[in-house]
Amino acid sequence: MRLALLVFLVGTPFQAQAYDGRIGDAVVELRSGNVGSSLELSQMLLPKWRGGLLLSQAWSGQQMPFGLGMLLAYEGHRRGYALLPRARLATAIALVQDGGLGLNVQLDAGLLWYVIRSAGVGLSLGAQLWGSNLTPDASLSLVARW
Repeated sequence: MRLALLVFLVGTPFQAQAYDGRIGDAVVELRSGNVGSSLELSQMLLPKWRGGLLLSQAWSGQQMPFGLGMLLAYEGHRRGYALLPRARLATAIALVQDGGLGLNVQLDAGLLWYVIRSAGVGLSLGAQLWGSNLTPDASLSLVARW
């Protein structure tokens, strides 16, 4: 009996707070990792795909370089599940450490867990390119959607 209760309590959060992606939903994501942070303002373009604007900022260097660009992201929504696989590609025109313009590219994949129906927490692994500096990245993100 106790084992069945434990399995029920552990398994329930992954299905109880599920969110089904709908075209037109607005998504705001705040991401922070070992390379930098970003704010994403996007919208669901298809039930599993979203696109939008990206404001990025790097931790390395004292100038705190930043970028402005676009992103395309995938979230593997499945009816009844709150733990989703996801992937993201973001590109931005960025200020790099030497003060010039460069390219910021972010590519990562991970998991997103909807803690409540419209808010979630994500964990991603990937890489970021700031100018010519490619760095592995691990990031934690907070997601809100409506």
